[in-house]
Amino acid sequence: MLLARYPDTNLVWAANDSMALGALNAVKARGAPVLVGGMGALRGALRSVAEGGLAAMVGGDYFIGAWAMVLLYDYHRGMDFAASGGARQMLDFLSVVHQGNVERFSQAVFDHGDKLDFTVFSKALHPEPGHYDFSLARLVGPSAGAV
Repeated sequence: MLLARYPDTNLVWAANDSMALGALNAVKARGAPVLVGGMGALRGALRSVAEGGLAAMVGGDYFIGAWAMVLLYDYHRGMDFAASGGARQMLDFLSVVHQGNVERFSQAVFDHGDKLDFTVFSKALHPEPGHYDFSLARLVGPSAGAV
């Protein structure tokens, strides 16, 4: 309906995987030259990115809980996270996933998810000056590049 109402649409960005995949189906049904992407990056959406359906996804929000646990772990061991970035931490947890990095992202997050080592972020275990570096590239290693 929205594609009919706004025929000059060239991009649809959705708030989650289901909406992005639904929008992609609507775009395909109309034969419209519209790029579709969104937030989430779960397996089905990543498969669509790899196959050239969805243009891109932004993923990594599922790491928020893990990084919160790191902060709590450190706090429990006497490392006040407020001293390393303040009480309102800025988390670099989102990554743009596109055809160029979808395979690497998927392997790191889903194929090896049980082997991800979140202790690399702990200042109690790895005392380093400065803010916490909660980045996906640091978690999955330097080969992750721009993931």
